[in-house]
Amino acid sequence: MDLSSFGLDLLVGIDNKSIYFLISVGCTVLLGIPWILNFEYSILFLIGAYIGSSLLGLLPGMSGAFWIAILYATVAVGLLAIFMEVFLLRPK
Repeated sequence: MDLSSFGLDLLVGIDNKSIYFLISVGCTVLLGIPWILNFEYSILFLIGAYIGSSLLGLLPGMSGAFWIAILYATVAVGLLAIFMEVFLLRPK
């Protein structure tokens, strides 16, 4: 192993761990509120992955299909999160 590959592996490791850290902090903040048991993050991640993979199946061979699927899945999950916030989580 040379020094350049070690540096690259180090940067990729730091990048991956920072993403895991942000997800865990978000879940800790949400689950730390005692009167709300909220698994919204995991549900939204699952739905976004399903929408994205479904859209990739509908757009075979299209140039940029992956990025289009990510864009539409992000918008769909964002709208679903707004709906969940307004109608399910917000106190009446």
